[in-house]
Amino acid sequence: MWFFAPFRGLWCGLVGSVRNLNDVLSGGLLRYPYKYYTLQHYPTYICNGPTPSNTNISYFLSHTNVPGYAQWQSTGIEMAKNVNVPVLMTEYNSVSCGGSNVSDTFAATLWAVDAALNFASAGLSGAYLHTREYQVLYNLFDPPTPSTSTESGWHTGSPYYSALFLSETFIPGGSIVVDINLNNSINDPASTVAGYAIYNANGTACERLVLINYGLTGQLRNFTLPQNVTPSIGFRILVAPSVEEKTDISWAGQTIGQNGDLEGTQTTGWVECGDGCTVGVPGPGAALILFGDYANATGFFVGNSTIAGLNGYAPSPTGTSGAEDDGRGVWWRVVGVVVLVVTGSLQWVV
Repeated sequence: MWFFAPFRGLWCGLVGSVRNLNDVLSGGLLRYPYKYYTLQHYPTYICNGPTPSNTNISYFLSHTNVPGYAQWQSTGIEMAKNVNVPVLMTEYNSVSCGGSNVSDTFAATLWAVDAALNFASAGLSGAYLHTREYQVLYNLFDPPTPSTSTESGWHTGSPYYSALFLSETFIPGGSIVVDINLNNSINDPASTVAGYAIYNANGTACERLVLINYGLTGQLRNFTLPQNVTPSIGFRILVAPSVEEKTDISWAGQTIGQNGDLEGTQTTGWVECGDGCTVGVPGPGAALILFGDYANATGFFVGNSTIAGLNGYAPSPTGTSGAEDDGRGVWWRVVGVVVLVVTGSLQWVV
């Protein structure tokens, strides 16, 4: 996604760049009144052609690799925090210079979710998932042809599902995100899971959990929440048949059809959890879990379209694709812009 606003900012960094934010700030720029510092970062690149590194899907299936990628500018981010200047990741995706064979797979979908949440836990104030011109492999969406961008027939890439998931993950008004190091996933390369706790902006309550299962097809992972954590939960699942899948991906039981319409029955699970409860996350897949009153209010998007307000385009009427409004309200949330507010450090035990 792209971001445009009339702000004065300092940009620093691309894959392979030797410039670090802390070096630039230490060079004297801290004394200038920048409103933002911005970064761009990819874990690898394909500018000089395919290599074992940029075509290796296993890299994107291990949470152990994510903190090193997301937190590589931690010193500069801390310096910026000390002078109250937000740091934005204005461009990230899987493989720079157009993507590789990995970039349009479900592995990249899960990785983009994991990376965004880790950016948040590292203190970044925003992250933007990058999309480019027609047929770039990591694109979120493409027109039918380069010359028919005003016509119907647009289709979405696998990273678009990352944006859908993330658009429902963060709390309006700000979130504090903590990597809970599930199953020692930060340090153990053999771990196939990852987990995050999402607190409200002042850190007084954990309102949401994200659980990621990088496991093989059919490898269900059950996660247990202990008693007295929350009276109930609502949850939605992001899933595909395999990590190599490119199109048969679903979020909350729905897939994205032409022009952003959601097809299928929108599915949300509801479980009483006062005495503890278990959530099963299929492999490969991820779950977004909302706690108690936060799930029962307006925590989940209900509807059939991921676009709104386009002249001449009428999305499918409510109900035609099976979306359900169970009294919790029908509302719209902007998709594709990941906004995070991150301060401090909190702990969560599952």
